[in-house]
Order: sequence, then structure tokens, then C-alpha cells
Amino acid sequence: MTENLPRLNDTGVLCLGEYRFERLALGAMRLLSTNAEKDGRSIECYADPVDPEANCALMRAAVSQCGIGYVDFARGYGARPGAGERWFMKWMEPYLKEVLWATKVGYDRDAEGGWVLDLDPDFLRREIELSVELLGKPIPLLYLTAGSTDDVTIRHRQKSVVDSFRPLLECYERGEATHLGVANVTAQELQQLLDVAPIGMVQNKFTVSSLAQPEQRAVLDLCRSKNIPFVAWGIFQSDDDGPWVPGDQLVEAAREMSVTPQEASIAILLNYDPNFVVLTGVSRPKSLASSVRAANMKVPVEILNRFRSERD
Repeated sequence: MTENLPRLNDTGVLCLGEYRFERLALGAMRLLSTNAEKDGRSIECYADPVDPEANCALMRAAVSQCGIGYVDFARGYGARPGAGERWFMKWMEPYLKEVLWATKVGYDRDAEGGWVLDLDPDFLRREIELSVELLGKPIPLLYLTAGSTDDVTIRHRQKSVVDSFRPLLECYERGEATHLGVANVTAQELQQLLDVAPIGMVQNKFTVSSLAQPEQRAVLDLCRSKNIPFVAWGIFQSDDDGPWVPGDQLVEAAREMSVTPQEASIAILLNYDPNFVVLTGVSRPKSLASSVRAANMKVPVEILNRFRSERD
């Protein structure tokens, strides 16, 4: 059931070309795919959705009822490359012209179904061709996944991230992508790309605790200086494979705000910097409603100040 979902209200609107969108975005991985069981192991996002009709209804409700205007996915989601993209096109057909949607290239799977990041330009060119064929053109926003977490194997890393990005730039120059983005990038890599390409969006794993980490803050600060929206994913994930444990400061802030630490994370990031976009990776109406309510919250200045650094 998706009735009575809250609507985004004055979270701040960002623009990318002709697209205008609220700063809470939908990360669609959990809707477009589900985990698969193989040899007693659970393989992340390696199967088609269990209940496509329910997931379709939730994705459409996120747009039509909640007012989400940016939906994010990747070619690597699902039982085979492109499977998630097919579900997306089928479900979102009524909203394709009014919503900023983005796909990413770079991820592949190994023989056991594990994630692999392949940065070979020829591999990326083939992936882009297949995405363009499936999704049509122009793709509103096309990302290169430039890095990954420590547990993901990276193949064919180039001397410069620019070399891996060239297939996306070629796609843009052919008119097959309207805007370009990069995900999981360092500040140095982002600066290299900005020297040669029109980067419209940056997407990195980022939590409230990242605000105090210089390396991660450096990317946020560079985006702010260039007026590039910074998309935070994995805001409820730890830096290793363990479960997410919110820090004492976040737990205390959540208690004072009478919300969960997850809701406090969304609210603090969106109130912290007007350049933030937060990806909510929901799979149930309850989670979507919680994320929207958190995005609508105004965080007291005295709470925000606890998370500010000397660079602010």
C-alpha cells in the first residue's frame, strides 16, 4: 500500500540543465533487483525483483506522491547487466520526461556473482552502447563509477581516471547523454576530470561521520566551490562489512530530535549544506515515508554546529 505518503516540502531545489529536483533522491537498487542465493551464499542484487508490481507502485509513488525528481540506478543491477534498466524503463515510462534519471557504467560480475569494477575503456564503451540501445537517447545523466569499496576487485585501472572517462565524454559529444557524472572519486581525480569534462554531478559514499574526515570532505568542498551537486549514497553503511553503528554524537542528536539515527542522518546532511543530495535506498513504503519526513525536518542550529568543522 502506498496511500498517504508524505510529500517533500521545501527541502531546497537543485538544477541540472533543464531538470529541477528536490534534494532527496531515490536510489533504486533495492527496487530493481534483489539478492540471490547461490551455494549457501547471499549475492547482493543478483536477481530480479521478488514482487515487481509492488516495487513499480512504490517507485511511481516516490515520484507522483512524494515529489522525488531524481532516480538513480546502474547497468549492473539485477540478474544480468541491463536487467534493472529494463525494469526501470517499464515502470517509469509515464515520468521519463519530467524526472532526472541516471544510470552508471563500470560494474561487472565475476564467476561467483561478486561485484567487479572494470575501468577498461573498451569495456566501458560496450556498456555505454548497450545502455543507449536499451534506454534510448539521450540518457539524462550518465555516470562513470570510478572507484568502489575495499571488498570490490578493480580491473584495468588506468593511469588516469580521465582515460576511463573518455568513453562517457565521447557519448556526450555524440548527443547520447545530456549530462555526465562521476561516482566514488577522490578530490584529485575530480579535479582532473573537471579540467577536461563538464561534470554535472558527483556521487560518493558519505555518512554523517564523513563530515569530520578530511579526504571525504575534500570532495564535498570542491563540489561546493564549483557549484556541483554532491550526491551522498550509503549514508547508513559502515566503512567495512560490519553493520552500521551510529556514533554517540549522532545518537544523541537523534534523541534530541525525537527521531531515529537514520532519520537524523538524512536531516543533518540536507540541513548541513544546500549542495547535498541524499539517496534513499528504500524497498518499503514505510521506509520511503520515513525518509521523506526526515528530509522535511529543520535541524536546530545548535545541533548542526556540533557536526561542523573548521572548514565551514
